[in-house]
Amino acid sequence: MTEPSGQKNDKFDFFDRSLIIQMVMSLIILPGITALVALLSGYKSVDDARPVLLTTAIISVILAVIFLIRRVRKRRLTEVLAATQPKTLKADRPAPEEIQARLKGALQRAIVDHEKLFGVDELVYDIQEYLLDPNRGWIISLFGEGGVGKTTLAYEVLKRYAKQSEFTRFAWVSAKQRYYSLTGELRNRESVQLQWADLIRQIADQLGLELGYSRTEWLDDFRKEIRQLPSGEKSLIVIDNLETVEDIGVVEYLDTPGSLDGGVIKPHKVIITTRKSVMARSKNVIQIKIKGLKPHSACELIRFLGRGNQDIETVTNEDLRPILSITEGNPLLIKLVVNRFLLGHRPLGVILDELRGMDPQLKDFLFLQSFTELERVFGEKVLTQLITAFCPRVAGELLTYDQLLRHSGIQDKQVFRDALKLACDLSLIRVSGLETKYSIHSLLWEFVCKEETDASP
Repeated sequence: MTEPSGQKNDKFDFFDRSLIIQMVMSLIILPGITALVALLSGYKSVDDARPVLLTTAIISVILAVIFLIRRVRKRRLTEVLAATQPKTLKADRPAPEEIQARLKGALQRAIVDHEKLFGVDELVYDIQEYLLDPNRGWIISLFGEGGVGKTTLAYEVLKRYAKQSEFTRFAWVSAKQRYYSLTGELRNRESVQLQWADLIRQIADQLGLELGYSRTEWLDDFRKEIRQLPSGEKSLIVIDNLETVEDIGVVEYLDTPGSLDGGVIKPHKVIITTRKSVMARSKNVIQIKIKGLKPHSACELIRFLGRGNQDIETVTNEDLRPILSITEGNPLLIKLVVNRFLLGHRPLGVILDELRGMDPQLKDFLFLQSFTELERVFGEKVLTQLITAFCPRVAGELLTYDQLLRHSGIQDKQVFRDALKLACDLSLIRVSGLETKYSIHSLLWEFVCKEETDASP
């Protein structure tokens, strides 16, 4: 767009060339010419010419002041005109109303059930910083165990900061096959998108990109179309619940700078949520580990969920410790416990015992997919040896690398090393501390180690 006349610069240049020339003429040249004329007119001394020189000096100062006043008035007029002038949009950038409608459409596709967030303000701020950064954060991976709130975080960041980050197009797709409801049901998603071509088709539809008729060409079509968006358009894509190795191949697709069409990212950005680490897939990945809530935040969540219930509102944080111990701050598990307590009218201890017993659907949601992947790569025996290696110790106890190797009984050290890495990448085994110690979730310990104990003679 062309600039309005008289508005070539957004910032008014007060001391520009014309003002400098005017000041030099009034304060230097005019007095100098007057002094020269006085000298040529026959004045015998400076004292004789003093009245003329003094008058000239006064006139020079008056002129300089007039020039300055005119300049101040011109600056004020320029500021008024700028304030009343309608702000021009960046070339090819849609109107704010259209951008808001696009964002609303993307948010409506997310499956979230939160009313208020607890203990994640710092995380939300960090993700926002990556969104705003023009030089990094092209692929932001929210990585962690099932139920820790990865999807909720992605939703909240999109809702709060997407427009501030100058994005104009938005897409939200999910590769999740099933999700666990607070009623204890493992539900199938109505529209399951499992193949990458189908996901890309859905993203393209939301971004307003036109793909061809052939499904086999959608991946190439999408990459070409997104690279041809107008310069004022920036897309933010959320790909929720990438869980398997096949799914993770999308990272290479998003960041393929060596291809003829270029990758999908830059200037566009992608947020993915996953239980599997993708750090090794691209140098453009920023991975943020999402963990359970800290005790204080977990207690706040419990009281918020149980508001209106006197039993929950009046207990101390110490009284809530059994819930924290079994859930380890996992928001989904906390909601499940509180919901069952409010609706079931049973003692808290009974509900926690049921949770320790791990109903099959909850077990499947939290662990089955990772178990299946580890078993596919290394076999059932290695999977069993690695996970049951934690059983000789109490739930939550940390093991060193050597202790874990010894308890597992895996003879091939390379197999052990590779299986351990994949188990950590799949969020089955946790890594902590500079000395690198390992643990598993207390519910996983209950599930694996209690079954092993029950199965033993």
